[in-house]
Amino acid sequence: MSPEERGERHYTIGFQLVAHISSTKESHHFHPITFAAADQINIAKSLTATKGLWRDQLMHIKCATLNLKAGERSMEVSDFPSALNYLQYGISFLPETRWDTNYGLSLRLYESACLACYINGRSDKMTGFLKEILENASSFEDKLNGLFVLVQCLTSAGKLKESIGKIFFILDELGESFPESGVTPAAIQDALMSAKSSLDGYPKEDLISAPRLNNKRMHWALKLMAYALPYIFMLKPSHLALLACRIVNISTKYGVASESAFGLSSYAYCRISILHDIDEGYRWGKTAVSLLESFGAKKLVPKLKILCYHLNFFWVEPLQSTSIALLQCHREALMVGDNEYASFGAHFYCAQNILCGSSLPIVEKECTALALKMIQLNQIPSCLTHLTNHQSVLTLIGSKKNPFDVLEGFIDNEDELLRHSLSTGRLSLAEAIYFNRFFVAFFFKRYDEAAKYAGTPKSQKASLKHTCHTFYEGLTAFHFARHGAEDEPNKWFQ
Repeated sequence: MSPEERGERHYTIGFQLVAHISSTKESHHFHPITFAAADQINIAKSLTATKGLWRDQLMHIKCATLNLKAGERSMEVSDFPSALNYLQYGISFLPETRWDTNYGLSLRLYESACLACYINGRSDKMTGFLKEILENASSFEDKLNGLFVLVQCLTSAGKLKESIGKIFFILDELGESFPESGVTPAAIQDALMSAKSSLDGYPKEDLISAPRLNNKRMHWALKLMAYALPYIFMLKPSHLALLACRIVNISTKYGVASESAFGLSSYAYCRISILHDIDEGYRWGKTAVSLLESFGAKKLVPKLKILCYHLNFFWVEPLQSTSIALLQCHREALMVGDNEYASFGAHFYCAQNILCGSSLPIVEKECTALALKMIQLNQIPSCLTHLTNHQSVLTLIGSKKNPFDVLEGFIDNEDELLRHSLSTGRLSLAEAIYFNRFFVAFFFKRYDEAAKYAGTPKSQKASLKHTCHTFYEGLTAFHFARHGAEDEPNKWFQ
């Protein structure tokens, strides 16, 4: 049988399956044989691309729509390579005049293809799909899905300043502006008091059953602010309270969305770190998780839990418990295709595991495996912070292994990573390096070296590392106080 004959046979089978789908009661829902129909038609196209079978433009649109359905369904079940394949075939069926004659279908195909490329680590292909959207979208709102994927791609590549800058630009277009710098303690206090006033008298049950947000532009603003929160925490921690409280105020005034839970969890962290109210912070963190679960947002729950176990819950729950929960959330995030937070979960798990008495050789093996996974997922920012933790474990067990070898020359060692973090404004990464060096020096009883790192800036108040740093800093100061040396560093850190 020639390729043309095989193509015709696949074509016939494919459209017989399409006819069967159309004749069933499930024609308006996803039918299980949609995948088989799309596969047959796509094979036919690959074998008979230039033949007369494909001259009917209506047939082209039907094939593009079929592949869109198969691609979107593949994304829903986390089969992202298949999703990208279906979506690319769907785009190939579109006519040259697609943006004029089939605007809605074209936009959905290109948006889904952008997202599939990002999840599959195919930023090379994503650029072309995104360009199509930005050049042909008829409104700013229609560009938002593509721009959001671009923001995620910039973040994954470690271009955090560019990513945050793009988010603030989009938010400004949506009518939600924030100062680029110069956030004062008074502004932070005002924001927290405003959010506290909005939430006062709001029982958990009332917040969960509150009206849902229906304004599309405002929903996009919430989505972008919620996405930015952990990176603001890294780069501009003084802005964290402003974004979190803005989300809370919009949600209580106009209605809640799934993204409201992320603002609420960050507000909970601010209650702990700024207002020193652990009980209320823990309560609002738990409420945030319940709120998100009320939306049935299974893809977002692992992300929120990772943030809460990392920042809020360890104040009340045992550290051994929260570290295991982080590992489980890491696996759940992988299952739903959230590579970004799967990597964060892995990093936070190892960081907590180091501090809760686990066997260091076992921790080292886990650090190695998870670092390789982060590289595979192209999640450079979380991997960089993870590697400095890995370095401290290797030092403590006396290993000469270089954890930075996984970066294949991008960064060769921790000294280079420190220079990189300072030059790119990643202060939280620099602080992590200083803490790990302090931690190692303390346990090897190199107290003069520990004292050198004890006074380094600590912007992330109320984080687990800040708390541990303060504790061991006190022990180091106590060492110098007991020995009563005349040249003790920093007068016992005052």
